[in-house]
Amino acid sequence: MRITSIILLSIICLTNALSQNKRDYIWITGNNSTSDPGIEGIEFNFNDDSFKVDTPKLVYGYDSNNASICNENGQLLFYSNGCSVSNREYEIMPNGENINEGPFVEIFWEGNCRYGYPGLHDILALPDPGNEDGYYLITKPISVDEDFNTDRETIQYSYIDMSLDGGLGDVTIKNEPVLENVHIMYSFFTCVQHENGKDWWILQARHEDNKYLLFKLDSTGIHLESTQEIGEKYFLNASAAGSMKFSPDGTQLASYNSFDQLFLFDFDRSNGMLSNYQYVDVKVREGFTDIEYSASGQFLYITAIDSLWQVDLFADSIAQSVELVDVWNGVQDPLNTDFILMQRGPDCKIYMCSTSSVASYHVINKPDLKGPDCDFVQQGIKLPYWTSSGNMPNFPNFRIDEEDVCDPTIPFISSLSFEIEKDLKVFPNPAQDVLTVQFPRAVTGHLEFRNVAGALVKKKYVSSTQEIALDLSAIEKGMYFIRFIGLNGISYFGKVLKV
Repeated sequence: MRITSIILLSIICLTNALSQNKRDYIWITGNNSTSDPGIEGIEFNFNDDSFKVDTPKLVYGYDSNNASICNENGQLLFYSNGCSVSNREYEIMPNGENINEGPFVEIFWEGNCRYGYPGLHDILALPDPGNEDGYYLITKPISVDEDFNTDRETIQYSYIDMSLDGGLGDVTIKNEPVLENVHIMYSFFTCVQHENGKDWWILQARHEDNKYLLFKLDSTGIHLESTQEIGEKYFLNASAAGSMKFSPDGTQLASYNSFDQLFLFDFDRSNGMLSNYQYVDVKVREGFTDIEYSASGQFLYITAIDSLWQVDLFADSIAQSVELVDVWNGVQDPLNTDFILMQRGPDCKIYMCSTSSVASYHVINKPDLKGPDCDFVQQGIKLPYWTSSGNMPNFPNFRIDEEDVCDPTIPFISSLSFEIEKDLKVFPNPAQDVLTVQFPRAVTGHLEFRNVAGALVKKKYVSSTQEIALDLSAIEKGMYFIRFIGLNGISYFGKVLKV
């Protein structure tokens, strides 16, 4: 009898391990910014008990809106750049164009949204509690007034039915308003699963206010459940300057920006109510910041462009626990590899992107260790290309009621044979009319010459040679970045000042 019980317990444990929710196991983190959309994407894949970097072929590129979702087994279902919805075969779904269509796209994007929609943490992808084949894509379009001032005043959704188009999905409802004509913050948009394990609470902060809009997504759709007034009002410049996230267990909400500092609340997953407001003075440089929790919920990390901070939420004095983890090392790859958005992965690590056009991401390998012991590695994740504008998917914790929030045993196994090498020789430097580029060995591939804004100025095919000369006579004075991308995946990087 005892042996039978042990076997049964082992089967239950194995079943639980195999059934771990993997809805966040694939991230589309951007695209190659050196080529037009439709060529090369960047994908993080945590399936098969490993972390791989893949390069799918995408139809459109990314600005900063980013959402994706898998089924419970980790198979990609769809992803969105805020302008379109693509299926797991990286093709646009039927009726999947013109997400967030409106005056902003027509006026500021000139009707062309192929590079994606702007907005950090302004999009969510969630399963329909009432239909196992249904999914909601929830977005916040940008409004434009007669003086061309922009704002966010609407929350809307599009609906994806995965039973259609042979199981690849179809957008059956598009840009349906849930809330209109309310002054809401850019960013500060997050969600957590209801205590019942099916429904979802969605929270949005109002602009220049201390009111929080609480939406409930259940089997009947999305509804504004309540508006709660609590804590301090947000400062005028807080919109788009920070973010708001739930703790891994959903019992706490943290909101941070450098103008208002840190707001902490308790959260009740049964009724969606905030309580026990705390203000914590955590001063960092002004500008955009982001936050992310460690898997245990003990540590909250704050990015501030040129610095990374850690807050111990279990400390007797949270304010006195604030610790500087590291400062940006100044590496340009080719542009500033600064600190912006963070997302905790299924492997318990925290991944961090930079503002724009870099070939590497940062990683906090051990977020649940204090201070420098968290093992923050700058430029720790090498990418196959210069990625597009900094973006990360806005995932909730899909394993909130499971024993393990994440799996720290997932190793990094790159599926690509790429590496970044910093030994491209260019001379003379500064240069005037002619620049000599020297490679460590004979190479074949493409050489790209870009200005500090990341715009492509010159591109040259290189074939079986170790040295070439570039004519710079028609190029304006200034700093330029040079990157060679070999056919074997190896990259070389350098920079030159044109005088």
